[in-house]
Amino acid sequence: MNFLGKGASKAKITVGLDIGSVSIKAAKIKSSLGGAELVDFAQEPALPDPLSSLKKIKEEKGIDSVNTSISGISTVLRYVVFPKMSREELKQALKFEAQKHIPFAVNEANLDGAILKNDLPENKMLVLLAAAKKDFVSQRLKLLSDAGIKAEAVDLDSLALFNCFNAVFSKEDLKNNKTFAILNIGAVNSNLNIVDDGILKLSRDIRFGSSNITGKVETALGGLANEIRVSFDFFESQNASSAGKIFLSGGGSAVAGLKDALAGLLGIEAESWDLLKKVKAAGTVNAEKLKEVAPALTVAAGLALRE
Repeated sequence: MNFLGKGASKAKITVGLDIGSVSIKAAKIKSSLGGAELVDFAQEPALPDPLSSLKKIKEEKGIDSVNTSISGISTVLRYVVFPKMSREELKQALKFEAQKHIPFAVNEANLDGAILKNDLPENKMLVLLAAAKKDFVSQRLKLLSDAGIKAEAVDLDSLALFNCFNAVFSKEDLKNNKTFAILNIGAVNSNLNIVDDGILKLSRDIRFGSSNITGKVETALGGLANEIRVSFDFFESQNASSAGKIFLSGGGSAVAGLKDALAGLLGIEAESWDLLKKVKAAGTVNAEKLKEVAPALTVAAGLALRE
């Protein structure tokens, strides 16, 4: 999705900027025929002064423009069945159909859509509908502008997460996983995607992060596991398959014991991953620091890898 209505920068080096509730992450990636290379990264506190942190990243990393993303209650992702139509017809239909599927007024929202599958029975197609409140997008753009940074594209966290995942995992890697979940755990919020046969079928933001883990991991994860189960149940009610594995990323996924505890609570296999599984780092990058923060860079990397 891009709520600015234009394509991302065509520059060979692209920066993804993930402004989270607690920290701001940036990933600078060079894309070429030889693949993707992480040439620089940054992580700075989002509190108490995100503007100062953004200015620091801009100055220290030489950043002028970025792809960024948003999430939370002011954003919506829906997977909707439409009558089969062209991309141009879909653009016209979005503003009329969106109100059935989003919890706020269409005239208060930026809308975008993409055709995921156009060969459904009865001449139907599956459409990804994205919406974000205009004032929320404007606030984010103003914050960047005040820091002297231009936004080339504004996406949604869940889609950036999926983009990074696709850059890291090949079809061969996933041959035994037709239906699976991807969970990115931040400090305050988590992003959940369910993928079926390579296509996103469900996305949602969950109000849970590593800051909620103050005692025993398994006890603390009960609420998160319940939210994931609700999502699984809804997905299964709409589809003829169920998630058999969950892939974990985000800074919160590195909490000791979390992966095994969540796998036990959900009754499925869990695997941790980050961009270093596939994306190589330039020799100038601090390898020790990168290894420490890599799990938290998935959204930022997905934005930098955005086509």
